[in-house]
Parts: sequence; C-alpha cells; structure tokens
Amino acid sequence: MDLIFTHEHADFDAMASLMAAWLLNPGYLAVRPLHVNRNVALYLKEHRAEIPFHHVKHIPAEKARNILLVDTHRLYFEEFIGPETKISVVDHHLPGPKVAPDWDCRFEALGSCTSILIRKLRKRGVRLVPEAANLLLLGIYEDTGNLTYGSTTVDDMRSATWLVEQGADVNVLQRYLHQPLTEAQLVLADRCLASMETLRVLGQEIVLASADASDIHDEYSTVAHYLRDMTNPDAIFILLRTKAGLRVIGRATNDRINVGKVLKNFHGGGHARAAAGLIASESEALTDEMMTEVRERLVSILPAYVSPPVTVESIQSTNPLTLDGDLSVQETSAIVQRYTYEGYPVVNGSGKLIGLLNRRQLDHAREFELDAPISSIMDIGAFSVTAADTVDYVQEVMNLSGWGQIPVVDPRNGSVTGIVTRTDLLRILAGGERSERRNFAAKLRAALSPGALALIEAVSGIARQFRSPVYVVGGFVRDLLLDFPVKDFDIVVEGDAVQVAKWLVSRYGGLIRSHPQFGTAKWILRGEGFEADGIFARAGSLNGLPDSLDLISARTEFYDYPTALPTVERSSIKLDLHRRDFTMNTLALRLDGDAFGDLLDFWGGMNDLTQRQIRTLHSLSFTDDPTRMIRAVRFERRFGFVIETNTLERLLLSGKLLRQVSGQRIRHEFQLLFDENDPPACFARLENLDLLRCIHSELRWTDQNGEDYRRLTAAVPDALWLDADAELPEFMSRWGALVGWFGTEKKDTIEALCERFQLPQRVSGAMQGLALLFSEFEGRRKLRRSDAVFFLERIPIISLFCYDAMCDADEIHAFIRAYLSDWRKRRSVTDGTLLRSLGYESGAWMGALLNRLRAAWIDDEVSSPEAETALRDRFIREMRRARVLKGRSSEVRRK
Repeated sequence: MDLIFTHEHADFDAMASLMAAWLLNPGYLAVRPLHVNRNVALYLKEHRAEIPFHHVKHIPAEKARNILLVDTHRLYFEEFIGPETKISVVDHHLPGPKVAPDWDCRFEALGSCTSILIRKLRKRGVRLVPEAANLLLLGIYEDTGNLTYGSTTVDDMRSATWLVEQGADVNVLQRYLHQPLTEAQLVLADRCLASMETLRVLGQEIVLASADASDIHDEYSTVAHYLRDMTNPDAIFILLRTKAGLRVIGRATNDRINVGKVLKNFHGGGHARAAAGLIASESEALTDEMMTEVRERLVSILPAYVSPPVTVESIQSTNPLTLDGDLSVQETSAIVQRYTYEGYPVVNGSGKLIGLLNRRQLDHAREFELDAPISSIMDIGAFSVTAADTVDYVQEVMNLSGWGQIPVVDPRNGSVTGIVTRTDLLRILAGGERSERRNFAAKLRAALSPGALALIEAVSGIARQFRSPVYVVGGFVRDLLLDFPVKDFDIVVEGDAVQVAKWLVSRYGGLIRSHPQFGTAKWILRGEGFEADGIFARAGSLNGLPDSLDLISARTEFYDYPTALPTVERSSIKLDLHRRDFTMNTLALRLDGDAFGDLLDFWGGMNDLTQRQIRTLHSLSFTDDPTRMIRAVRFERRFGFVIETNTLERLLLSGKLLRQVSGQRIRHEFQLLFDENDPPACFARLENLDLLRCIHSELRWTDQNGEDYRRLTAAVPDALWLDADAELPEFMSRWGALVGWFGTEKKDTIEALCERFQLPQRVSGAMQGLALLFSEFEGRRKLRRSDAVFFLERIPIISLFCYDAMCDADEIHAFIRAYLSDWRKRRSVTDGTLLRSLGYESGAWMGALLNRLRAAWIDDEVSSPEAETALRDRFIREMRRARVLKGRSSEVRRK
C-alpha cells in the first residue's frame, strides 16, 4: 500500500498538491485530511465525483510501503509507518527539525507547492481534465495571493499559464478565493499564528490567538477571516492590543457557538458568526495585564455559550434493513418494493458492510432484465460512521463517498446498527432539529396527575433494566406544547413492550393483555392482583391513575399498495415517528432517567407548531393513506393552522385517491370531524378543496347543510320524543349528523351514498324517511289530518326528529307535537275481535273499515263509542251496497 498525505487544515495548495502527486503516482492512495478549509470543502463537495481522494478513516489498517508528503514535512498519521516504510517529501516551506535524515526530501522556495509538482506533469505531457486543472490553479493562486505575494516565482506564473492552456477556468478563482492580505495584514497574521492555541470546549474546537497590533493601521477583521479559513475551527477569538485599547474579534464556522453573545461580555456585539468588542484603555502597560485577564475570562465563560455538536446517535435510524450481497436483483426488488427506502446497506455472510445499494441501481438492473447478485450492481465500499461521530464528520463522509445514505456501524464488531440519510443531514444543517437540548419536564409534570407521574416512573424503571428508552408521542405532545388540554396517553417503548409489561405485572401486580405479533400490551391497573404500593404510594396520591395503560413497541409500517392498510414491523423510535401523518404529530418526549422531558424532533415538528402550519413528512404521504387529507382539514380547523403550501399542492393532486378508500374508513374520519368544535367549517373546507366530490361524485356540502347541522345539534329530545323512541339520543349521537346531511338528497342519491359508506339499514331507512318528509309532508299536512298522521306513521321517529329540528315553521312544530302527544295514539273502540264476535268474516274489508273508524277519531268526526258505533254501522251498510261486504256468517243468523 502506497499513500500520499498533506497537512491538516488543508488549503487549496495542499489539496492541489495532493491531486498533482496522485496524477504523477496513480497507484498511490491520495488521503484527504480530516480538516480542510471551508472554501476547499465547498469545492470538494461540488466536485466529489471527479476528486479521487480517500478519507483517512477508510484506509486499511496496515503499514505502507511508501508515503509521500506534499506541502508539508510533518507526518500526521504515524500508525501507517512500518520498519520498511519509505518516506518522501515535496514541499515549498523551509525544512523543520522533524525531518528525519533518512527521508527523501525535495524543498524548493516557490510560491506554491503545486508549482513544484506541475513541473513534473509538464515534462510527462500529462493532459488534465478541467476539474483537476481548476483545483491546481486554485492552489497556485491562493498561496501566491493571486500571484501578488513577494514569494511568487516565474515557475508559479508559468504553471498557472500551463493550467489555463489545459482548460482551467479563471472564473473559479472569484468563486472560491478570498482577496489577498496586505503586507501589514500578513505581518499581523504571522504574529497571531505564533501565539495560537486550540481548546476543546464541549466537543468544539476553539482557537485563541493574541498579538500586538499597535503598529498596524489596517483592517483587523480581514485577518480574522483569513485565520479562520486557514485553521477552520468551530470558532476563533483574536485578542489584539491596539492604541485604542484591547480589541477582541470573534468568528464562528457553525451555529453551535454564538460569538455575538460571547462578545457582549466584552463591550461588544455582532451576530452569531461574526462579532467584535473593544475594551478602551489609556495605558499600554495596563493593556498587557488586561490581555491576560480578558483571555482567562473568555476561556472561563465559553462553556456557557457552546452547544455540544449533534451526533449520529441523535439523528440516525436504528436497526436498518440490510441486504445480503448474494441476493438476486429480482429477490431484492420484492423487498425494496415493500419498504420503499432509498438506500440499503449491503453486508456479507458475516454481517460486515461491503457496499450500498440504492433504488436507482436496482431500477436500472431491472430495466436491463439483469438477475445477478446485488453485490455486482451496488456501490462497493465500507463508508460508515459510528453513533458517536459528529454530523460534521457525516457530511465529510457523505461528500467523500458520494453516498446518499451512510451506514452506522458498531466499532466493537463492525455490525450495521443504523443509517443516516442525506435528508437527515440536510434537516440538521437547515435547522430542522436544533442542536441544543429542549426539555419540557416542568410542563409535562404540570400537565400530569401524581398517579400518572408515578405510573411513568414505574414503567421507566423497568424499561431501564432492558436498556429500552420510553416515550410519550404524537397528539399528547402536540397538545401539551400548544397548551391544549391533554388526554390519555400511550407509551412507546424502543424495544419489547410486551416483555416490559410482563415485568411490570410481576413487580406491581395487575393483569396484562398482550398481542406479541403486534408488539403491544395493555397493563390493567385495577382489579384483582393490583397493589398500589411502593412507587405509587410515594406519589402521595393516586388521583388520575387510569384503569389501564397501553404499551407499544416502536414500529415502522409499509403499504403494499396505495390506500392499503399498513403492515407494521418492530423498529426504532425514529422510524416509529416517521410513520405518522404530519410533522406536528412526530414529536416525542423521553420519559426515562435523566432525559425525562427531552424533546425528540426529527422532522421539524416544533418549528411547524411555531409557524402554525400542517406539513406532511414526505411527498407520498397522501398516497400511503389518503384519509390524511381529511385529517389535515380537521387539524387545520381545530388549531387555526394552515396547510403548508407544498402539502396543499400534493393534497389537491391526490384527491382522486379517496375514491379507493373504503366507506367505513371515510365514515370514521367524518365522525371525527363531527366531534370537532365547528364541523360545518370542516366540511365546508372539504367542499372548497373538492375532496367530497372525490369521495363520491354526488357528495356535497352547502351553507344550508351547515345551517341544518347547527339546528340538529341544538335540538334535545324531551320526554315526548323519548316516549316515542327511547333509543333516540344514542342513535342521534352516533348517526344523527349523517342522517341530517344525506337525508336532504334525492332517493337515488341517498341509496348511492348509503352503499358507498356501507351504512346500516336503520341509518339508511332514517335518511330515506327524512327525504320523504321534505318532499311530501307539507302537501300531506294540507289534506285531512288523518292522511298526514298515517303518512307520519310510516316514517321512523328518528327521521321525524331530524325534520322537526331542521324546519323553522311553527305550524310544523305544532303539528308534530300534536301527532306525538295525541293523534298517533288515537284508536277506534272497534277492532277485529269485536267484528268477528258480531259474526263478520275476516277479510281485507275489515282493515279498511278499522282505518276509516280510526281516521274519524283523528279527524274529530267522532268523540264517543256510541258515535263510533253509529258510524261503523253506516260504513258497513255502504260496504254492502258496494258489495265489499256480502253479509254475516251463518252462526250469527241462527242466533
């Protein structure tokens, strides 16, 4: 193995020398240093596909045959040196004391080291691709100050000319290089470099430097920028003694240290990444003392202003799906179609990482009908990180590898334990998850009863024994942070919830109902076997202790086809939260140990709560579950939020998927809408978004529907209605709103809607009855009273109640109440038994007679049994004349 190294905090000359040395020695591995300047990092990121550098962490752990050092004569990684290793040096700096006598060194006083190596490239007649030529040109121009420094030589200028002839684009200089320092600024920069030291504060690299600038009359901030870019720390502070006093300049390269806040302590200010302060002094001797004092004070307060870096552990998805390299393309396709992840770590038979497979490679292989092992089409390599690595390191590995997903491995055995995606990284870099700890323990304790807190303590204590973190998630957390009333909560266990529940029962008693296949368990807290002692007794009160507690294993889910119900599998808390509908429902609070109350926010849910917007987690969210569109409207109305622009656009494009959702699921979502504070506003919004028409072509919501609903819900069944139908309140609470809505449609439409929503026969009958009332009752009421009564008796009481509530005519209300209290109860004295006892034979005529007699009572034609008898005899005579009735039976005649 042969290696090429350069120095840490590499500038463009270092990286250009690395590239040039590799072009001269293509069999060597060009090793990218751990730290590079920011402008260099930008170039490498944008051209990673063309830059053949290897990260030092991915170099095999073996001794090198040859090591070539460029732009440095210091070896940073001595673990690669063996007794037979030969070391060579190419550098333009003067040799230092660390150069071993047996090293093969070449030192030349050129403006850049790149120019030394270009001389060899020119001799060999090497042709450069534009990206390589650009990098080499940047190396020369940066180290020579755009060919203006006194150290610039003719060879530097010739090399630059040759690079332009090779295709280098001089426009890249403006993009990636800063303006050169003046001579005075270079002097000050050298003074600062001489005093520079690096501190590690909460994982952050902070550089301190001090210098006498009393004789410098040039801009100091440019020097601070220069030193920051040269050393590339997390932050740098420069203390300068000037004639005006002690000047402190701060610069930061990330958001984990706010230099503006730091320098407020030194009569200064600025913003998070650039600030300055001035402590005025008239005595130069005092200034010397102050420099020491200020430096010590600065060091002492830094920890208060530094946030620890975000680590892989906080953003990874654990237990990722890995693929065996021997799987065929077709076998893998079935797996990928099910899980729909973008990238999959590929392992060998021992479980060690050997590469990464992405969906694009798989699709390409299927397109060409390949069925080879996936190890032949994957990205080969073992690029990985550990859970303890920082996000900055993940970014470097991602840039170096070109992989969109970086596996997380256990350093003890090399097994794949997690994965970090480019989306995870971008979310962190864009501020989707803040690096500072956000803890809501006080808010959580204030919202929970003593009994509930004791319950959480019990669960957390047992879960710790299994090394299983526990969380409260979803709507409970959302409502807590919005200061809405919180309801009962479930606990998600990042592990085996059933096993945790069993241990809880063995420790505290109670019963357990579990479903191991789903990873869920219900702990019954009351009844036989449960003893409220120990941890519960110490709570001081068991107020608020629920009858049971649901424990759920963290799980993920996938959809076999759009609108299908999900299939679930055990997973991590991150993937468990990712299966939820909207970002504001992905928030979780840790419940165990010192992390009690810590907020987990992987997808920017807290920011969306602050922005009062509803946003899906990914572009296929509505495809996975179209009912989320209805849910979005429900949350929008409940919280007074707005649907985020991209989410709304996807909703409008996905509406047609609602046609494929079962009527029962849609009906469930409608019932939830009817439980909201303002259901008419929810349904009006669905109408406005054209989602109701997507559910069924005849489904509409109008202003009249809204008014009908308000009247219907304001109506309360009194004793008169309960006498007519004792089950009326229960039915109305469950079905009344739908009856009032659909029952205003035409008969054919009602039948179609009932079929679409799979409604029970009693519900569809109530809807048809209400439709009849609206279409016919007014006309019936204007005829004989008995006609209207007989009509109403064919209508369900439920329909009549809805009709009465939805109408505003006093005469209708009066008629219906009279019907309920009086008219429907009027019966004739004569009945079939009496007629048969008088010798009449049974027949259809008998029903007609009894109806005419009852109508007479309803219409007030008769008011006594005697009057009814006279009227009955008259009706019978008329029936004889009409030959409807022929006579009495023979038995009556003998009598």
